[in-house]
Amino acid sequence: MKSPRNLNRRHFLKGAAGLLFCTSTLAQGKNSQSSAPSRPWILSCRDTLLKEMKQLDSWSAMKELGVTGVEVEVNPDMGCPVLYHPNKKYSLDTDLNIKVLKDDLQKNDLVITSFLMHNRLDERLEQEIEWIKKLVAAAKKLAVKVIRIDVVPRSIKQQEFLPFAIKACTKLCEIAEGTQIHY
Repeated sequence: MKSPRNLNRRHFLKGAAGLLFCTSTLAQGKNSQSSAPSRPWILSCRDTLLKEMKQLDSWSAMKELGVTGVEVEVNPDMGCPVLYHPNKKYSLDTDLNIKVLKDDLQKNDLVITSFLMHNRLDERLEQEIEWIKKLVAAAKKLAVKVIRIDVVPRSIKQQEFLPFAIKACTKLCEIAEGTQIHY
């Protein structure tokens, strides 16, 4: 056992994930209604932590950590720049690419728990709305129910931002209306 002074981030993550995994009661097997694993609790991490595990691909890293879910960053081009694999890049830009990701998730009995966007709503609202429309459509195909958005002032003065943010987020909510997706 490593002493606390010699504990690096990788060992901490591995130990913490193992502890959480061991203390969680995870029912194995598939839910007959969906392709997602059927579990009362899904232990998840951010995709940026996976490379720390120094595994061949994101899926092997998740298994080493003992997690069954991952929050995936999505860029404006619909790429998933942090997920990694030696033979492919993951993207949500086409139905075929979404299927490739979905197949890899199913093959490894893993899920995406949420998508992460680094929004710039006050700098390019119309582009952000188009991006979110595409991501909501992809999220529905992958049964992802959460999209994490950034609602922060970048170019608007603080006192003007709240009314702007309310209007912008109303538009975003209209996009997800009628779905099971939440921001």
